[in-house]
Amino acid sequence: MSKLRGPRITKEFDNKIIELMKVYGNLPNCYVIISEKTNKQYTSKQIRQRWISTLDPKLHQKPLGEDEKSFIIQWVENNRVPNSKIRWKPLISEIEKKFGKLRSENMVKNFWNLRNRKSGNKQQKNVNYDKNKKDIVSSLLPPLLRPLDEIHQNVSYDKNKKDIVSLPLPPLRPLEDEISPDATRLDVLCFVSLKISNF
Repeated sequence: MSKLRGPRITKEFDNKIIELMKVYGNLPNCYVIISEKTNKQYTSKQIRQRWISTLDPKLHQKPLGEDEKSFIIQWVENNRVPNSKIRWKPLISEIEKKFGKLRSENMVKNFWNLRNRKSGNKQQKNVNYDKNKKDIVSSLLPPLLRPLDEIHQNVSYDKNKKDIVSLPLPPLRPLEDEISPDATRLDVLCFVSLKISNF
């Protein structure tokens, strides 16, 4: 979604929006009317966004409570649509019904996205751990058991003679899949030494 650019909305303009919403707020195209009444200084979309995220006096501005956070998590898990999109408007309506507090869409989205970013960082750390473990295994494997693309990186060519100086045999099969993700470094070393001795 592209962000609208333009001058920052001032406190005076905020007050003007509030006053005009008292007059036109019950009309279906109130944001368009307000934009026209203010000489289109801001678009109707900008005025709407400002109203629903900041200026609406019904908005509860204090931070989300733990009960609200738990409700949001559970609601999203139970009501997420098939394409994984979250329907924010019904969620905000449910929060207002259950807790009697109107929350801005931005506040709810910010909570959800921050929560996902934190859990994503934890998953990324686990991925990095698994990658490091594979690197250790790969470095301990004899050349014949290493993945083929890694072997070809180590092949050198003599440009004058136009023939291969060293060419290892292709790998038998990748061993990383045989090692448990919970294996310790000692387990990996024992596994590799056992494979080498059977080789």
